[in-house]
Amino acid sequence: MSAGEPSSRSAWSPMEMTRLFAFMAYGGSVRLSGDVAGAQIDVRADLAITRDLRVDAAVSAHAGAAGRNAGVAVNALADLERQTGHAIVGPSSSPSSDSPQKPGGANATPLPAGRAVTWTRDGVELAGLPVDKILPVTIRPSSSTSPRVGTPAFRAAVAALLDPVAPARPGCSTTFFARGDDVLAERLRVIGEAGPGDVVMLQTFIFKDDVTGGQVVDALIAAKKRGADVRVLVDALGTTTGVDDVLSGPPAFRRLRAAGVEASLVNSPFSPLLVLAGRLRDQARSLLDDPAFAAVAVAVAPNLVRVADDLRDPRALVERLAHAPEEALAFTCDVARVAVELDTPAVRGALGDAALASMRAVVDDSAALLRRLARDHRKQLIVVGADRGTVMMGGNNVGDDYQLERDSQLWNATTHKDLPLWNDAEARIDGAAFARDAAAAFARTWSESDPAAGISIPEPTANPATGASNERARGQSLRLVQHRPLDVGPGDGGHETTNLLLMALDGVGRGDRVTIENPYFHPIPALKDAMLRAARRGAHIDIVTNGPHENNDALLVSRLSRRFVLKDLVAEENIAVHETRGDADPIHRKTFLVQTGAGDDLYVLGSQNLDGLSTRINREVVVVGGSALQEQTRGNRVPRDAVAVGLAADARRDRDPKTSTRLKPLDLIDDDIAVVASEWARSVLVPVT
Repeated sequence: MSAGEPSSRSAWSPMEMTRLFAFMAYGGSVRLSGDVAGAQIDVRADLAITRDLRVDAAVSAHAGAAGRNAGVAVNALADLERQTGHAIVGPSSSPSSDSPQKPGGANATPLPAGRAVTWTRDGVELAGLPVDKILPVTIRPSSSTSPRVGTPAFRAAVAALLDPVAPARPGCSTTFFARGDDVLAERLRVIGEAGPGDVVMLQTFIFKDDVTGGQVVDALIAAKKRGADVRVLVDALGTTTGVDDVLSGPPAFRRLRAAGVEASLVNSPFSPLLVLAGRLRDQARSLLDDPAFAAVAVAVAPNLVRVADDLRDPRALVERLAHAPEEALAFTCDVARVAVELDTPAVRGALGDAALASMRAVVDDSAALLRRLARDHRKQLIVVGADRGTVMMGGNNVGDDYQLERDSQLWNATTHKDLPLWNDAEARIDGAAFARDAAAAFARTWSESDPAAGISIPEPTANPATGASNERARGQSLRLVQHRPLDVGPGDGGHETTNLLLMALDGVGRGDRVTIENPYFHPIPALKDAMLRAARRGAHIDIVTNGPHENNDALLVSRLSRRFVLKDLVAEENIAVHETRGDADPIHRKTFLVQTGAGDDLYVLGSQNLDGLSTRINREVVVVGGSALQEQTRGNRVPRDAVAVGLAADARRDRDPKTSTRLKPLDLIDDDIAVVASEWARSVLVPVT
């Protein structure tokens, strides 16, 4: 049922009541009519959410039965942040002429008449906030006839998709690690093998100054003293906790720099944004001083006026966006609505070409500014020498909660008593060409953060007798896929990982099994629909994600996933959804595994979550491999590699009832209207932030 449409049923269902409260919680207009206990009930609600997080609400109800009528109208002003527990900023809709009088708000800025929100299966959709236009995901044309996984046609399709950005690199051997302390030991071993002529590159989202983080720092310093070129890249948004950390680096950085190790922050909230904001400031001033703009903008483009005014002081804007999520969302909404305003006859007719060009420049550069807030979420350790290379990659950051187990020698019953331990996965990949791909991507990111300090990546030496490279060619063929959706450049990927998952899901059927493990499971609708299609063709799909318990660091994502994604998946006979228990270690692994009935496998392992943030914004990296992608000859099947074997074993363990619970449809029914409404109100945060 859509907002503004009367119900055709004789009584309100729980879902219709949920919709009513959802619209009321977020803002907009809604009308519901129907028979309840013999009485004809009509309810209308109109809300406006203002920039200062206040809500102007007008609600009216009318009931009639046995010739008698009664009605009530309520106007209210509420503090949305206090009501929902989260700061939400959103649009409003103007009421129709027969709706109750809405209380005026000095800061209210309604959209043109019409609904501000639309009910969809996947959440609340905002008019004027087209997420797929602001943060688009480029999906290849359809899929239902995708080649079967494991066939030569499937290998050719993968090559066509990935060759331009992630060519296959033969000669790779793999080792799989499922325990945090094993990951730490192997990382220290890999760093400890580096010496003169080698380059050591560590990239991580989080680098903690704790017991295991200290051991990694010591190993990197020792490698530097042995003559290796050591570089460390860390995302500022993930690791820094204050201004001192931004300006001087987090504690681990200070130790590294004191020992001569080069360490750099990516995404410092002050340096790259201010450069772009300086350009925007001049455009904003030019716009606000334009008489033609001033004459009509307040009437026809109020959101643009706000954006331009925000850009007068770029430093203040950057600090607001970096430190106040509600301000970032407000600015995002304003920029999105400006794009709608620009495409109206009123604006095109009222303003000259020069003013329109300036307006479009503000919108385009403002969107670019938002893109610079993207996180670099990649986690990899790379060591490259003349004729060898090693990459360790997966979901593990550097810190005790990633690199410890409770039976580890470094475990301290007092210090680590309340420390949650992540259940993650890591692969060691030995292969010189593969490692040079990883090193080249690292070097590009390094040049963005420190252009003056280039990295010289060792080239392979040639055999004096033949002139050919000394690299060995035997082993697995793997691909390293970079995911940089907002700033794609030469050698970078856009949405190839998403398209690969779609291709794999549409290439499975009866007798095949797909296993997906991801802590923040809120896939875009195209992926969810591909899972449903695969299950209906007979493929069995296992999904493991974190349940809505206190050991989950993203409870909102878990609850929204239950409401908008899992309810459809759980209803399918061939899909089993397992949530980690509250007394088990939460998963942090980001893995995708296909096991075909013919004995082939395909896997994707890396840093990329299955949520809107990773899909639409973050920089991520994954390795793609498996026997389904290897060239095979008759009677000479390629053996499964260690990663595929390890992922299958881990999936069986993570589906065990001791650590997870299989969801049933009844588990996803929530009759608490207050909780339902609040979560609907917050759902807009998932694809945007």
